[in-house]
Amino acid sequence: MISPRAGLGHPNGFAVGTCRVLPGAWFWLFAMLVPALGAPFVPARDDLVLDAVRSPGMVAAAKEIRSLERQIQETPEDRKAVLRLVRRLIEAARADGDPRLLGQAQSRLAPFFNGGETPLEAWVLRATVLQSLHDFDGAVRDLDGAAAVAPGDPEVWMLRAMIHCVRGDLTEARRSAARLLLRADPLVSATVAAQVASLTGGSAAALRQLSDVVARNSGAPASVRAWSLTLLGETAVRRGEWELAEKWFRTGLALAPRDPYLLGALADLLIDSGRSGDAVPLLRDFRHIDSLLLRLAEASPADRESAVRELSARMAQARARGDRLHLREESRLQLRLLGDAAAALESAEENWKVQKEPADARVLVDAARKAGRPEMAELALAHLRRQGLEDVSLGLPVSAH
Repeated sequence: MISPRAGLGHPNGFAVGTCRVLPGAWFWLFAMLVPALGAPFVPARDDLVLDAVRSPGMVAAAKEIRSLERQIQETPEDRKAVLRLVRRLIEAARADGDPRLLGQAQSRLAPFFNGGETPLEAWVLRATVLQSLHDFDGAVRDLDGAAAVAPGDPEVWMLRAMIHCVRGDLTEARRSAARLLLRADPLVSATVAAQVASLTGGSAAALRQLSDVVARNSGAPASVRAWSLTLLGETAVRRGEWELAEKWFRTGLALAPRDPYLLGALADLLIDSGRSGDAVPLLRDFRHIDSLLLRLAEASPADRESAVRELSARMAQARARGDRLHLREESRLQLRLLGDAAAALESAEENWKVQKEPADARVLVDAARKAGRPEMAELALAHLRRQGLEDVSLGLPVSAH
């Protein structure tokens, strides 16, 4: 998810849509699902498709950002306008795949930490940016700062729970999820609890209980329901219930048709089930997002050569900058499309040091086995067995109840 996330795996992730202002706690979770973001690509030929026309939501977001920037220039003491701008920059970075926006958000937040009282929202926003940049230690420190300001704030504990899910520290994730009870919206708290349960041997109960809460909360914001449906779909995939997973993914996309994380999850399901052709229409408008361009390269023979060339160039530029945000995607590119198992294993191992979601384990296990290093695969699988993960794709047994 992050799992977003992410990605987060969100991350899962934290993550990873539309460019409207997201309601309440969903903004924080959605922002953590910022996918791996690519570097600018310089085309080798004039006939390469570089990007798709932006949605009306993206255009509106750009206009709002410019308007807020003008407002802040005129009244630089308006801290609330700065925080609105930061929130919008994070949303746009997530939706548009532009990492520069995260840097701008971080820069705008810096004055809030130069002395004086730091408001709760600044702590949480900076934590969101830091986790999107995979600085999970820094993000947790900022959430500690937020908890000191407002120990009962549900957004702090939700983001903390999801970061710990991405890191594979499910004991801490469970503790944070418990702090949400009676504090957050029922669907939000149920979804966070289900996320933790689905990774610790309770996938059947998580599906049953969360689907019931989703059904009872049909009036919840569309973005929150889309997140819950994404988690239901991911959990069903790990249980091998692919038809059910596809139903939930498509129901979620009806609510959030441009959500990159959800698009990637459905595309993976279609590719893995031998229906790559059905994945192509989902992906063609999102070549600017590395994770979706990667899936397009896998799904579409007609797009493969140009997509692999674009991805390889972006990732080389990212390495040159010291940017290692998209190691999972890099490993998958190296393994599935470039046939370099040794390089794929190196990327997957580096990624595993930071992120330990099921998707991170899958790419590590696949690369290790194809590179002739089964002991590396066993290290990841042992970690997941200790947690109680159920995942048919990893050979981890799934309980019926």
